[in-house]
Amino acid sequence: MTTYVSTFASGLQEIVAQALPRQLADAAVRHLMDGMVIYDSDRPLPQVTGIPFFNNTFILIHYFPSLPDGGLQFMMQAILKKPDLVRVPRWALKKAAAFRLMASRANQTVAIPRDLLERLERFFSHRLAMPTNRSRADVELWFIERSEGCGLLGLRVTRTAPAAKHLQPGELRPELAHLLCLLSEPAKTDAFLDPFAGSGALPRARAQGFPYRQITALDADPAIADRLRQRLPKDARITCGSGDALHLAHIADGSISKIVTDPPWGLFEARRLSELVDFYSAMLAEFTRVLQPDGLLVVLMGQKERFEAALAGHPQLALLGKWDILVSGKKAAIYKIQKTGAEERPAG
Repeated sequence: MTTYVSTFASGLQEIVAQALPRQLADAAVRHLMDGMVIYDSDRPLPQVTGIPFFNNTFILIHYFPSLPDGGLQFMMQAILKKPDLVRVPRWALKKAAAFRLMASRANQTVAIPRDLLERLERFFSHRLAMPTNRSRADVELWFIERSEGCGLLGLRVTRTAPAAKHLQPGELRPELAHLLCLLSEPAKTDAFLDPFAGSGALPRARAQGFPYRQITALDADPAIADRLRQRLPKDARITCGSGDALHLAHIADGSISKIVTDPPWGLFEARRLSELVDFYSAMLAEFTRVLQPDGLLVVLMGQKERFEAALAGHPQLALLGKWDILVSGKKAAIYKIQKTGAEERPAG
């Protein structure tokens, strides 16, 4: 079997551990960390690199379970001293013409000292039988130092997907959007709603990655809604339009099975609601109305305390799970909520 290393959104290792065997039936997890998993699989490489919730995937060359201070340079020196640690499968280098070396510490790319970089480049050029090219390379070898005190050398086998290169400001990465949809327990009978669709990352992830009966994507700004229509698949079962998430009058009571959404995190509606808690409370009341009994709501939220204060006022909405994550370096949380049979308390 080949040993792989894949990265994903921090905080979601529990979800990834459950989802990975559904993508690779033979996957055997070796190590599960925050935002990274090391696993074995014999599946074809395109199947491994096509897993939609991973940011990057590497073939594991060598794993260092414990690192001293200066972990990156320790790994590099260890490789130079013991060349047999580097065994790169030849099939992974097929049609490659040049390589380059990269280094990362605590998820941040860092520079390799010049003298050490040149020694490593000579070493790997001999081992891989190809020249180095620091700007245009077919192969990337990464030294990765983890905050847990471990590290690894890996050969990157994924490239940035075209869609990820053209994200709009504030748009969710497709890998995270896929995981949010996955949390909603997709079914082919679903009527799916995102009332804060924006650039369309969530309805697009649902349409491209899961079965559905109907998808409704809305945004309060008509101009954004028009652009949204151009970014979603052409399918009669997908409806795009402008709409107010607090007043979904055109959506019938109990007609939606799944809501997955990324509402505004700031004082987006301050002109109409003096307090953000009030905005979230009104939003949840409308979600409760349109959700069918036992329907699921998955929300990505930056204003956690305010959202939770609003949620406490809606007894029909039961919190099933919460995952603290980082989105573009900002603290956030994913909430999985289910509509129950409890009665709403009257306002006031």
